[in-house]
Amino acid sequence: MLQQMRDDLATPVRVPELATAVSLSPDHFIRAFVKAMGVTPYAWHLQLRLREGRRRLKAGHRPGVVAAELGFSDQAHFHRHFRAAYAQTPGQLRRQWP
Repeated sequence: MLQQMRDDLATPVRVPELATAVSLSPDHFIRAFVKAMGVTPYAWHLQLRLREGRRRLKAGHRPGVVAAELGFSDQAHFHRHFRAAYAQTPGQLRRQWP
């Protein structure tokens, strides 16, 4: 299940589907996930998406392209989460890495 979430960063986390895959109710799945990982499935997946976004920005990709490829609804959505996680905007990071 974790690998599936890692492999498909652009698709939103669907708790009912993940819970069914491991034969748990959605509520039990969330509790077990938080106990094992320390965060909710959505938060864990968001962390993966932001980490991959950071890697792509450092590789020279444009923020708008990165946002679209990683399933953010728009560039502003990516920008808001990125700045909250890394205390800088995607553009600022990109300018640091020529």
